[in-house]
This record gives sequence, structure tokens and C-alpha cells, in this order.
Amino acid sequence: MYPENSKTNVVINYDKKNDILYVSFGPPRPSYSVAEIDDVFIMKDIVTQEYSGLKILDFLERLNDGSLRDLNLPFCFDFEELEREFKRNCNCNSNN
Repeated sequence: MYPENSKTNVVINYDKKNDILYVSFGPPRPSYSVAEIDDVFIMKDIVTQEYSGLKILDFLERLNDGSLRDLNLPFCFDFEELEREFKRNCNCNSNN
């Protein structure tokens, strides 16, 4: 589900109140946004410059309309697997 050059697990945190999904490639670490594609922010590690995750605004709307699958990211990412994982554990790591 994560960039091909990454060998780490994906950590998913959902902010239910603001409908934002945070996807971290490995443990969350200091990162900055290098690009924004239709309210999906691509994050890079401040130190290593490796892709470190995604921040997806209006996540449930995008999940329901299927628009995430049409994104053209600079790395491979399996949004269908993300959708399955989220639906399986939709209350996991959610903030109020």
C-alpha cells in the first residue's frame, strides 16, 4: 500500500471530527508537504527527504465517490487496499 521504496508498515490515523485521514509510511515523524493534489497532501521526511505519508482532506467523501483511485501520485499507492483497511477498522485511531 505504501511507496515501493519503503519497507515499513503503514500507520493510519483518522480525525473523525475534521474528516482527515493521516497516512504515515512507518512511525510518524517530522515532515513537510511537498505537493497538494486535490486536497491530498504528499509529505516528505524533513531529514531524509523520503516520502513519509499523506494527509487526505474530506476523506469519507473521497472514499464514497471513488475519487482517490484517480489520483496521480509520484509513487505507487494502493487506495483500494487503504479503503478495505479503513472499512475493516473504521473506528481505529480516530480522534474526537
